[in-house]
Amino acid sequence: MGFFKFIKQDNENVRKQEEVSKQWQQQQKQQNVTILQAPVSQHITRQENKTDQTLSENKKTHKDDACDFFNVKIYHIFTHKPVFVERCEHENGQSVEKFTLELSQTELSTFDHLDIFKYENGNYDLLFTGNETKLTAELIDFINYCVGVLGPDFLQKKEISREDIRDMRLGIFSRTWHKQIRIENIYYKFSLTLYDIRPQPSSGE
Repeated sequence: MGFFKFIKQDNENVRKQEEVSKQWQQQQKQQNVTILQAPVSQHITRQENKTDQTLSENKKTHKDDACDFFNVKIYHIFTHKPVFVERCEHENGQSVEKFTLELSQTELSTFDHLDIFKYENGNYDLLFTGNETKLTAELIDFINYCVGVLGPDFLQKKEISREDIRDMRLGIFSRTWHKQIRIENIYYKFSLTLYDIRPQPSSGE
């Protein structure tokens, strides 16, 4: 009898200890909820604000086309009345008409001069040049945009990195997407070529 009595007492003690343990856990849980409630709420608010701010910034910098980075009308370049220079042989061996345009607004905070090479079919190449020797923030944005749309260039180079800064200082920086875009700083001055632009009809035409 004594043995069973001790077992019963032990079982009761265990049950009491379990009840005390559950009560303690519930109290701790409630305390933790109270303690964490404010920080979590504040964290969510900060994240929502950060997300809203990021979305807002993306809306400001969103570009639908590469031409959106430029002040000149890429697809209607002759509305800027460039000056005819000569008929010549272009770098690709084709006969072209060369025009020139001094830019009233610096493009990508880098280029203030534009040469236009017009082909017989009406398409043209645009060569932007200037005296800037450093990668500007606007030019970096444009290059990274091109990577996002076109992928790595023909040398598999991607977004601007520290290696590019080194190449810039050495005067060997380049990004080339075949028959589309070329950016380089040969002789330490940056140039940008947009290839084979097909002019678009003006609205109303």
